[in-house]
Amino acid sequence: MSLQMVPVISPTRHLQRPIEDPLLAYLGSLSPRSRVTVEERLHAVAKLMQVPYEDVVWHQLHAHHVEWIRQALTERGVAPSTGNVTLSALKGIARGARASGLRRPV
Repeated sequence: MSLQMVPVISPTRHLQRPIEDPLLAYLGSLSPRSRVTVEERLHAVAKLMQVPYEDVVWHQLHAHHVEWIRQALTERGVAPSTGNVTLSALKGIARGARASGLRRPV
């Protein structure tokens, strides 16, 4: 996946509040243990995409990005349950973005 295909921002995400960032809102909705797991999975995905984790605009990923991520995880032999956790996290972030009006329903 080329860098042009991945929505990225400048590394100022830490200045945003959860209400402004669906990623932070989603992570805040999780238990501490689940939050760690999801962050680990998202860091792994960012590494697959060869983009710094802090620069990915997770809620702007489109279906073709998610399909690429799913295929890449499968090709690398990631356990199905781990892949499902990863995809569920992306879905939760997208759901939060739609609910806050940052993304239109498909």
